[in-house]
Parts: sequence; C-alpha cells; structure tokens
Amino acid sequence: MPGRPLADAAGHWPMNSLGDKIIDLSGNGNPGTLQGTAPSWTSGKFGSAILLPGTDEFVNLGAMSILAGVDSLTVSALVYSAVGQGGGNIFTDTRGRWFGRVSMGWHSGFDWMLFRVHNSEGTTDSVTALGLAANTWYHFVGVWDGATIRIYVNGVLQPDIGILTGVTHSASYGACIGCGYYNDVYSGFWNGLIARVMVLRRGLTASEVASLYRELFCMFPEQIMPEFGIAA
Repeated sequence: MPGRPLADAAGHWPMNSLGDKIIDLSGNGNPGTLQGTAPSWTSGKFGSAILLPGTDEFVNLGAMSILAGVDSLTVSALVYSAVGQGGGNIFTDTRGRWFGRVSMGWHSGFDWMLFRVHNSEGTTDSVTALGLAANTWYHFVGVWDGATIRIYVNGVLQPDIGILTGVTHSASYGACIGCGYYNDVYSGFWNGLIARVMVLRRGLTASEVASLYRELFCMFPEQIMPEFGIAA
C-alpha cells in the first residue's frame, strides 16, 4: 500500500468485499474483522456494503490508540437503516455512556442520530439530528472542532450544537463499526447497511463536509481507488 493517503485520517473503511476482512485505507493499519452470526456483503449506494441484521453482527477494529489525546475529530458514515428508531450504533470507541472517546448511532426509541464526544476529564456532550426515516440512505458526519460538536446530514448542518474542550482519553478502548461496547459487552447492534466509515483526527469545515457528501473519496488520491478495486 502507498503512504498514508490522508495525513489526518485515523481510519477509513470503504467496506469493499474481501471475505471477513475490512481494509483500512488510512495507512494506519486498523483493519476490521466481521464478527457475529450472519454478517454478509451486498450492494451499497456506491459499490459494496456490509449487511448487518442487528442480532450480534459488527466489525471489530480493536484498540485504536491513534484516537488517544486528540483535541478534535470527525466521524463520517454512509449508512442505511432497516428499522429507523433504535437502529443501533454506527461507530463507537467507548466503554459506556460516559467513558470512552466518541460514538455515533441511532438513538434507541427515538428518530434521531446521536453523535457524542468524551474528553479525558470525563466530560461529554452530544448533538442530535432529528426526523430521520427507515429504509433511506444517509450520509452522517459528526464534527468536534475542539470547542463545538456538530452533526451534518447529507451535507447539511443540523441546528443542535454541543460544547466541549480538552482532549480525548489516552486509555485504549475497543473500537467497532455496527455496535456499541458498553461495560465490556458488545450491544446496540446496527440493523441495516453500512457502506463507508471514515474517522479523522481533526474537525472538518462545513465546506469540506459538503464536498465529502458529493464525493466520498474527494480527500484521497484518485490512484488509490482502482488499486483496491474501489469505484468512486
């Protein structure tokens, strides 16, 4: 693999079909492994996606020490929920509601997407995107710029804004795609499709988020896509 395609990337998982392995295109060596009873590959909005039935299926990323001690970050995900409310977690690096680094998921019992960031002092804040529907593709981007927490839906900034300063925890927690890791137990499994997930160690600007929505590989050199058999 060539050198790191994007200097600020902590991980980038395009969900290209390679058995039970998920390639990390960030260059940081954080590949994922499919876990659970019946995860499978299917067609996504662009290219392939993983189908997670919501039982016990997820992508195990292991400990992502690269997210320790950062003062800003971004999580981007292209997903499709089969159930809407309570659709489960998309990306988490946590060990409970108040412990960890970051989490993004569909809040149980409500029609909103939640993006939460934790700092090393044990303080947390979160933002929500409201009025979401099942059986619909969404591009979610959660941004923490070191001072505020924001969430975008399909490139559009949502009105809810959180406030948080500091840096993320240095302790290593289990990161995963498609579930939560709460009190040392995997739970909150995603029910639907996940096509692409990217985590950055900086907060994207509004214009960068809009560009990312229009072209999910806009921040990566074009030559990296055919090398891995990935279409834009």
